[in-house]
Amino acid sequence: MTTHDPVRYFFLTRLLRGAIGRWCCVCLVACCVTNESFAQSLWEVSPYRVHAWIAMEPDPRLPTSWDTDLPVELATAAEIRLGAVWDFSASIVPSKFLVDMLNARTWAWEELEAESELADVDKLFTAIVRRRGQACEIVIREFDFSTRAWSLPVHRLAKSADQVPNASLRSICVAFAPLVRIERIGDDQLTASVRAGALLRAKGSPRRWTLPIEVRPQDVLKPVIRRTDRNGKVGPTGVKPIDWTVLTVTESQGSRVQCSWISGYRQPFRTRRSSRVEQLATVVNPRLSATTLKLVDRQRPENPLIGYEIYTRGMSQESPTLVGRTNWQGEVSIRRDQETPIQILYVRSGRQLLGKLPIVPGDRAELVAPLRNDDVRLETEGFLLGIQESLVDLVARREALAGRIRRHIANNQLDEAEDLLNLLRRLDTQADFVQRVQQRQGGLTSGDPQLKTRIDQLFAQTNALFQQYLSREQVDELTRSLNAAREK
Repeated sequence: MTTHDPVRYFFLTRLLRGAIGRWCCVCLVACCVTNESFAQSLWEVSPYRVHAWIAMEPDPRLPTSWDTDLPVELATAAEIRLGAVWDFSASIVPSKFLVDMLNARTWAWEELEAESELADVDKLFTAIVRRRGQACEIVIREFDFSTRAWSLPVHRLAKSADQVPNASLRSICVAFAPLVRIERIGDDQLTASVRAGALLRAKGSPRRWTLPIEVRPQDVLKPVIRRTDRNGKVGPTGVKPIDWTVLTVTESQGSRVQCSWISGYRQPFRTRRSSRVEQLATVVNPRLSATTLKLVDRQRPENPLIGYEIYTRGMSQESPTLVGRTNWQGEVSIRRDQETPIQILYVRSGRQLLGKLPIVPGDRAELVAPLRNDDVRLETEGFLLGIQESLVDLVARREALAGRIRRHIANNQLDEAEDLLNLLRRLDTQADFVQRVQQRQGGLTSGDPQLKTRIDQLFAQTNALFQQYLSREQVDELTRSLNAAREK
């Protein structure tokens, strides 16, 4: 290599600097005080390993030298502006991914993890450059290997070609989602360590905007559980988002943050530590104006839940407000609110609360919530409500007839009393109501054990009403009174 080969010289010096920097980090951790309050983990002092794939839409107006120059210029800009927080590299996207990338398609994590170029990468950024008149449009997306998740795209317009490297880097910083590792979990608070948090610049630094790794108070995060096998490998199902759970940073102290959390589950986290389980969380940067919530039957996900009421409540609100009802596809739109980024959704079916779903509207285009299909319970409640109304009407008629029968007996009008008593006997009895209910109960089925238990309870409550108000004791007592009056 000669000094006239700037590309090779640049990457060789960066490689040496990166190796020396990582070795210094390891030495720093090894030399740290053993006291837990002062010691910092490798997680907190290791820079993110970031790689960018660049794709340029075929256009004769784009410089032909960009195939070699643009990756170098982007890496140089990152080296100057970001320093130690990232170990950054860039290259032209491999040809087999080029068409998909230009058409805004993403790839499965298996395809990306199989790429040798990305073997040790924490985050991959795809950068698409298109000519738009005299300007250049840049579209950036992030793929995080720890959480196996794609971000929403970030769009930026560079007014001229020479602004593309810096504009691309700024967009990458915007798309970047910092990671934290959950260390300790309390009842409603948890402590987490920020990845590369010990490498943060001082607050007075003029290059503060270039610190995408910083996690600040009021930041919102979404958690993920990451499991490894005995060999330290993360399998196909080893990464799972903790659904319907949101964290909010309440306090930041160096590389540690305190977070409050809210969840649709009683305890969404693992409270026992394990060397094979990591609980991570990424900062949420919502960019859409709304999120579509779709409710489906948890037993049969192909069936949407139609007509269910959705209420929403912000973290600072006392009472929820009605958003609307799910349409024929089981969907309802939840608008993003800048002042209350976290919305707690309540799903109701009739008087029954089916779910509590904390979300960040605008973070995803669609969220699918598998819930209990409450249609059978609603049908049951409707049927039993009709039965109970009929029971109330019958009891009122029975009491009216019983009163008239007693008056006729008291006035010695025994034939009139006999006629009314026969009319009372012809009214529906407890057996008639029980038979009607049993026939309907036999036709109602549900594969959900909880729902079946609830339906059985409703029928049992109704049968108890029959025993209370449709006893034969009233008819028998009036019959005895009439017979006694005839014997006088």
